Amino acid sequence: KPNTPDGYGDVVSNVVVTEKTMRVPARLGTEFAMQFRLVGLPQGQKVKYEERWLFPAPGLRDPKTGNVFRQTTSSMEVAIGNVATSGYRFDESWELIAGDWTVEIWSGQRKLISQTFTVFRP
Repeated sequence: KPNTPDGYGDVVSNVVVTEKTMRVPARLGTEFAMQFRLVGLPQGQKVKYEERWLFPAPGLRDPKTGNVFRQTTSSMEVAIGNVATSGYRFDESWELIAGDWTVEIWSGQRKLISQTFTVFRP
């Protein structure tokens, strides 16, 4: 079970980009993501990485459990050379927190890439 607000980490495929922006409206059902490609050798070898989502203060508070999430972490795997997607979808009203949301991709102790999205109230 991943360390995520909803307890799930989904692997998705067939991602369709509808808009390229770093500004994201805080609306239920909204999805946003970063796509990236891990490069290296040997091409096609599967490698593990860690995906971290960092949430703006004061974090996401689940009203059912009282748990506060300031970040999430999930272990993922991708084949070297393939495109991977790290995304988030607003499923619960308590997730609709305005501010800077940052996704980071880590290999061991090394941060490979990060992207910050500005979530705003429409």
